[in-house]
Amino acid sequence: MRQWQIVGREEIALREVPIPEPGVDEVLVRVKACSFCSRTDLVYWKYYGVMPHCSGAHFGHEVAGVIERLGPGVQGWQEGDRVFLRGPARGGGFADYCVARTVALGRLPEAMSFVEGAPAQQVPIAVHGTRAVQAGDLVAVFGAGSAGLAVTQAAHVRGAARVVTIDLYDNRLALAKQLGADFTINPRRDDPLRAVPALLGAQPDVVIDVVGIPSVARQCIELVRNEGNVTIFGTYHVEHTVNVNLLQWEIKALSLNMANEGSPQTAAAAMRVAERLLAAGRLSTKPYITHVLPFHAVPEGLALLATSPLLVPEAEMPADLPWNREVIKVVVET
Repeated sequence: MRQWQIVGREEIALREVPIPEPGVDEVLVRVKACSFCSRTDLVYWKYYGVMPHCSGAHFGHEVAGVIERLGPGVQGWQEGDRVFLRGPARGGGFADYCVARTVALGRLPEAMSFVEGAPAQQVPIAVHGTRAVQAGDLVAVFGAGSAGLAVTQAAHVRGAARVVTIDLYDNRLALAKQLGADFTINPRRDDPLRAVPALLGAQPDVVIDVVGIPSVARQCIELVRNEGNVTIFGTYHVEHTVNVNLLQWEIKALSLNMANEGSPQTAAAAMRVAERLLAAGRLSTKPYITHVLPFHAVPEGLALLATSPLLVPEAEMPADLPWNREVIKVVVET
């Protein structure tokens, strides 16, 4: 089968490899679409190359496809089932086939295309990452990339009274309004520490960092109300260290959540909720899919993403750099 692999910094290669065999409680998935994750695929290709923590074997984990073959002991799934994955995918998703654990499988609704299904990988994480949100809460979401837009939707569905989404780019903020944000803030014009309480009428109960840079984490701690919750959704990489004033944390009596699921059981529970919300049309990935590419154009997809504000650590660099601000989610059809 064909498989794209990271072979060095800013180097990928298309190789012929054997079709992997599913093991116990695993399935072989014929990949129909795979979307790029800016915090793994893009960063590993751009910065880390073949360092051990970003092996090319897991290049691409936002996958939608069809179950081709069942491994030993698999129950509840059949060959031909349409699925999306909560990665990683063994062998990587930029390939003809990959292997997935059954606990990572989600049922793709018939009304959703495979292209829409690939970035649905973020939906169960958004479900879990908004678990602190209670009905009537005031919520602030930092970041309106694809993950931030999924979180904005999930907070709205959970019954937040008001959701404010913060991002540096107006086109993303327009999508956030379309997907459930009551207010939006562009920090280039307004300081979130002042603007969020002014719009909400109070400090938010829950603040969610979907950016993944230290300056945003510090703003979340400053912004949230006493006894509120800060949730970290954005991926912090090996070079990121966040210095936290624990006295401030103690005085405000804050709680901290992480969006990542800590166990297979937790991940499976979040996936079941995500399946129902997607099937009911309560959450959608379609509005923020900006580019769909053919399989042979994986290198072009990475190059496209590298010109966008999704690239890290350039996320903190000046606004006048020539970014392609229209790029949000790029999907490759197999």
